[in-house]
Amino acid sequence: MDSAGSTERWARVLADAAVRALVEEAALSPKPGLADSRGGGAHDDLSFALMCRSAHVLHPFFVAMARAGSCEVSLQALRERLGLLGRSAEAAMLDATGGVNTHRGAIWALGLLLAAAGRGGDISAQVLAARAGAIARCEDPAAPTCTGNKGEAARRRYGVGGAKAQAQAGFPQVVRAALPQLRRSRRLGASEDAGRLDALLAIMAGLDDTCLLSRGGRQGLAGMQARAAGVLSAGGAGTAEGQRALRRLNDYALAWRLSPGGAADLLAAALFLDGLERGRDGALVHADSWASDPGNTEACRPGGAGNWRARAAERGCQSVGLLQEPSR
Repeated sequence: MDSAGSTERWARVLADAAVRALVEEAALSPKPGLADSRGGGAHDDLSFALMCRSAHVLHPFFVAMARAGSCEVSLQALRERLGLLGRSAEAAMLDATGGVNTHRGAIWALGLLLAAAGRGGDISAQVLAARAGAIARCEDPAAPTCTGNKGEAARRRYGVGGAKAQAQAGFPQVVRAALPQLRRSRRLGASEDAGRLDALLAIMAGLDDTCLLSRGGRQGLAGMQARAAGVLSAGGAGTAEGQRALRRLNDYALAWRLSPGGAADLLAAALFLDGLERGRDGALVHADSWASDPGNTEACRPGGAGNWRARAAERGCQSVGLLQEPSR
């Protein structure tokens, strides 16, 4: 396969993996306070079907983000391109969901990781998270200074770093909490769903989740963190005692209308990285092929696969707003 075709195929493999991670995160149940296969959790405007629709709408943007990472451009230029793509992706998401925020934080986290993986080479979780952090530390001059989003308001009010700081630090709650816990649970014989719930709980226990702060203030955040840690201390979601503690956590979340949305976004990021490391969809083979191709920079020249506007136009992505300039 020529280098442009290899780049395009790799971008699609990565985008498929990102959408799968979002759908798997949405389907995972029972998640405390979060939308899942049972219903909307603490949300009146969310459902599993809506989360899946949103995930699939984002696919062409994920392809473009991964493709952008494959080009030999500076991190600053890449950061600016991701900002443009991210704002367009968010607009398409809101259009598809009737204005409901399903995946704003996930677009940010997965977009950075997709671009990091798009560069090929080592796609271990630690390496990709570090690359994504380097991209995130570049400022986007086109980004709005104030979005009015609830997460941003909570970050400023309570003086926490939020999703931006988590990314700039290389996603520590993913690589130091979620993934180690997921692997630990698997080694102990937990089911895959139980292991993933444990990974979510590990994130929740240590994350200053702006979604929780927005809904419940510091008291709500502290209550969810302590109860999440308590489930793990009780043996995790794969044990009888842990399941009882998880039900109590869910009851608490629903009673106080608390939803750890930031943790859910990071769980999707963890599932994406885990899938790449485990070689689902032949990802490792494609990464090795891309890294060993001496002509891969051809795809980044005008007319190559890295020419994201031309390629997006060829694939009809105007229908979901990929080529629009940011409107805010």
